[in-house]
Amino acid sequence: MKEHLESEEYVALLNTPCFNQQVKLAFLFSCYTGLRWVDVKRLEWQDLQGGKLITRIIQQKTGKPVVLTLHSIALAILEEIKQLSLGKTVSANKVFSLPTANGANKVLGEWIKRAGVNKYVTWSCAILSFSILLKDKNVDDVTIAYLMGHTTIRQVQQTYKRYKPKDQSEAISHLPSFNIAGVL
Repeated sequence: MKEHLESEEYVALLNTPCFNQQVKLAFLFSCYTGLRWVDVKRLEWQDLQGGKLITRIIQQKTGKPVVLTLHSIALAILEEIKQLSLGKTVSANKVFSLPTANGANKVLGEWIKRAGVNKYVTWSCAILSFSILLKDKNVDDVTIAYLMGHTTIRQVQQTYKRYKPKDQSEAISHLPSFNIAGVL
C-alpha cells in the first residue's frame, strides 16, 4: 500500500517551513481537497467561487465535473496564496506557481523529512490521505468517490482503505460488553 499521512502528520507539515511555499501550500491544498497534481497545477482563480466556498473543476483523469466544498484550511491556503501573489504577475490566472512534478516531489521530500515524517511521500499520498482520513471519520464510500471524481465506489473500496487498524483499542471497544461473573 502507498504511504498516507495521519492527522498528526498534517499538523506537523502545517507547522514546518518549506523553502518553496507554493509547493507546500499546493500539497496541503491537495490533502484537504483530494485534488490530483495535474488538477492542482492547472487550477485557476476563475475555477473558484469564493462566496459559495466551492470550486468547479473538470478532473483531468475522469473528465467529469466535480463540485468541492472547501475546508477552512483549504480556504486559508487560498488566502495565503493571494497574499504571496500581491504585486506579482501571475501567469494565466493560475492559483499555484509550481515547478515540474519531479521538482515538486524533490521539494516535498525535503520538507517531509524536515517535518519529522518518516515516510516516502509523493503527491499521490495527498489524495490517499484525504480519502483514508474521510473513511476514518465514517464518511460513506459514495461521498468519497464523488469528492475524488470517481464514477463508481469500486476504486474507493479497493484502494482507499487501511490494511491495519489505526487504533486497535478503539476497534475492540466496539464489541459488546456484559457481566461475565459466574458465567465462566
